[in-house]
Amino acid sequence: MKEENIKDLIEKYKLGSTTLKEEAYLFENVNNKDDELGSWANFVKANKKVVPENFNEKLWNSFEPKIENKHNYRYKILGAVASVAVLITLTFFNFSNNNQSLEEKELLLNEAKNMFTSNESIIFEDELIIVYTK
Repeated sequence: MKEENIKDLIEKYKLGSTTLKEEAYLFENVNNKDDELGSWANFVKANKKVVPENFNEKLWNSFEPKIENKHNYRYKILGAVASVAVLITLTFFNFSNNNQSLEEKELLLNEAKNMFTSNESIIFEDELIIVYTK
């Protein structure tokens, strides 16, 4: 039965439908007399690599400092650029709002005063604000 199983596995291997476990079993149990698969099995056995212990942990530990430094550097640069952009925007916004001359402001005030009729009374008057009622 072992020979039949190996022959079936050889056919599946040639068709490319074997799993990794089946291939490992095939390479361990194939006869070296078979020229095609025997030499390939010997090659696979001779060049089989063993994964070192804790390989994944060592690999991730080597990646983490590089990833952390890269992101921290980006966030610092992005924060500095955003701060400068906000300061420039606020500076231009504050200077652009006070473009009216004194004459224009006086005309607007007189126009606002003309909107009220004479039967209105002043409730509150200050240097900056006058509140009218009807």
